Parts: sequence; structure tokens; C-alpha cells
Amino acid sequence: MTDETSDHLRRGKLATSGHYSEAAVSLAADVIRRIKTEGIETIRMVFPDPHGVLRGKTLTARAAASAFASGIGMPSTLLLKDTAQRTVFPVWNENAAVGDLPLAGASDVICAPDPATFRVIPWSPHSAFLICDVVDRSGMPVEFSAREILRRAISQLGTAGLSAIFGLEVEFQIFGQVDPALDHTQATMPPAPVETRNTTQGWQYLSENRYGEVEELLDHLRRMAEGLGLAPRT
Repeated sequence: MTDETSDHLRRGKLATSGHYSEAAVSLAADVIRRIKTEGIETIRMVFPDPHGVLRGKTLTARAAASAFASGIGMPSTLLLKDTAQRTVFPVWNENAAVGDLPLAGASDVICAPDPATFRVIPWSPHSAFLICDVVDRSGMPVEFSAREILRRAISQLGTAGLSAIFGLEVEFQIFGQVDPALDHTQATMPPAPVETRNTTQGWQYLSENRYGEVEELLDHLRRMAEGLGLAPRT
């Protein structure tokens, strides 16, 4: 079965365009096998937009082989939105484009799943993540997509004899939701703000009593992060 799957992927658009190496084809075939044997029902095909928001589509498991062969079409406007979900690029202009990428009419781009990023989602174990590269219809990378910008930067550092080491410190606040703003009159653009309240009274966040008040919530976040293969330290 794996050989048949690999042959199918080699004939697909992503492999024939040069986007997938032979190693990537082999890894994709293994991911397809895992999806079948581990009972995965849905796959969330996602990519980070310029703001770091994950965007994409959720596929049924039976569509995984097709996605690895040919990618999944998505509207190019997903790369062109602000954090309020508004399209900020004039895609309805006749000659709308960025570089060589035509954008008139919100034409599609292709999301090519990276098989090395396959992760079962700990809080939704019937589903899995696949992070995607964004390519045009010929299979060439979209130069202003977040992963391509990062890839070019790392390559340029390598050419200069340097390497990048990344560390992430996320500053965040977690609020309890009081009113989710789901009335019909609140279905607006941008969305109506939800009503929230603090999970603790605040201040003294490096004190033991404050940690104790939110320990259950922080334990849940840590376990989910570790389940995705991340390694939080503090």
C-alpha cells in the first residue's frame, strides 16, 4: 500500500513541480498511513498569515492523499487580511497582483502540506495539524508568505556563515468569557467584542498564591503544548 501511495504522490503536481523531494514523498506516504492506522478523522491544513494567525481548511481523512499529491486550493485573500478579518488589498482591481502573483478576483493559491509538521492535536485527538507552504498554481513559492520569508532569511544567514537560533517569549493574558456576543445583531464586521472578566484579581503574577489560583489552567496549556512536541520551560 505504501509503495502505491508513494507512486501516486510522485505523479502528483507537488512532486513533479519540484516542491517535494523524494524524502518528502516518502514521509508524506508514511503520514497517510498514520492517518489511516491511528483513526484520524480530520486534518487541519493551516499556514501562518503575515500576522501569525493560522488560516486554512479542515479536510476529511480520505482527502489526505489528494492534498499531498496536488495541494489544496485556497483564496489568496487569506494572505491579505488584517486582524479584524478584512481584506486590505484591492483584489477586485483588474490588474491586482503582488510581483508575479495575480490576485485579481481573489484567485486561488495552493497550500502544500509539509509532512514533517504532522501532529495529532492533543485537545482533539481525532484531528491532526499539517502546516503548509503557500505556492502558486505552478508550484512556485509565494514570496510574501510567512514561511517563505523565514526560509529566505535563514538561507541568507547561512550564506553569510551564520545560523539563526530562535526563542519565543509569549506575553499573554487569559480572560474568562462572560458574554460570547452571539446575538444575530452582533454578527458584524468587524465582530462585536465579547464580554470578559479576569481569571484572577491581577498583580503579583510571580507570587506563589497567584500561580495557585490559575494552576489548573496553566497545567492544561502546558500539557497541550507538550503534546504538540513543544518544550515550554517556564
